[in-house]
Amino acid sequence: MALVSSVSRLIISRSHGVCRLSPVSICIKFSSTSAQKYEYILSEKKGEKQNVGVITLNRPKALNALCNGLMTEVADALARFDDDASVGALVITGSEKAFAAGADIKEMIDNTYAKTAGGNFLGQWGKVSQCRKPVIAAVNGYAVS
Repeated sequence: MALVSSVSRLIISRSHGVCRLSPVSICIKFSSTSAQKYEYILSEKKGEKQNVGVITLNRPKALNALCNGLMTEVADALARFDDDASVGALVITGSEKAFAAGADIKEMIDNTYAKTAGGNFLGQWGKVSQCRKPVIAAVNGYAVS
């Protein structure tokens, strides 16, 4: 029950205007200081018992467009949280005004059709479905599918 309560608080803190809880006080109370360092995402444990893994897509200037580096980091963070016995659930969310703007087309500009169609660009995204723990998307802001 504590896990559900922790996840609910985190989701409520991400949904602007739905509830009047203060995201700042929630983050101060529940944030972990032992977060893995990445370039394109933020990864941390939250909750009263530090039992919720939170992955935040963090490329705000690109509206969190999904580049190869970001996808690799998400897969790595998912694997780390999945292997961590103290984590009971995961939340994936976006930073600032976007959840994700879809594929980073700047990264694909030199690809041919054959390379794009036959490639494995979003292959890392399959790691979400392979995770043994519940994965919740806290979609905030713009989201392109």
